[in-house]
Amino acid sequence: MPEGEEVPVVEGEEAQNAEAQNNDADKGEEAPLVNNDTSVDPMHRTLNPDEVCCCCICQCSREETKFLSCCGCFPIKCGIVTTGIITLLLILSSFIEIFYFILNDYIHWWFVLVAVLLLIPAIIGACFLVTFFNSDNHSNRGKVRTAYIFVIISYSTIAVWNIIYFNAWYKAGEVVAGGEQTGYYRLSKK
Repeated sequence: MPEGEEVPVVEGEEAQNAEAQNNDADKGEEAPLVNNDTSVDPMHRTLNPDEVCCCCICQCSREETKFLSCCGCFPIKCGIVTTGIITLLLILSSFIEIFYFILNDYIHWWFVLVAVLLLIPAIIGACFLVTFFNSDNHSNRGKVRTAYIFVIISYSTIAVWNIIYFNAWYKAGEVVAGGEQTGYYRLSKK
């Protein structure tokens, strides 16, 4: 800045920015294009080169999971997430299929009600899986096992309910599935 000119008084962060601009203007052409400032910025996380591995998300370099794998070649976290996504899709498709039975004229309405009630443990398990996807910590990892137990219980009871309903209360000789719009197809009770 030329001598004799007054510098405006600016407070706080604006003062620091104005000072930095004045210093950069004084440096002129010699200022580097890349700022190599090594001061710690609390808003950005810096990675230590020892922390970086093939996939920082899978945490395959952690001591607890280093020797675990899924299908022999994938990190264990990849396997858990993949089976979790497949399980969520299975629960969603089962829920849609059960509600689709409401449109069937040959199946009682209470079959759908009981089947949805039996699907509740699987839906709770799906909530546990989504919680694990959102926050991978020790307590949520324990809930993944519980989620799969709930899914197994739910699908086992639905299978038993289907056997009981179609053998005891379904009076037709063949199970008629489908609807007027999509067409009907017949299956044997067995």
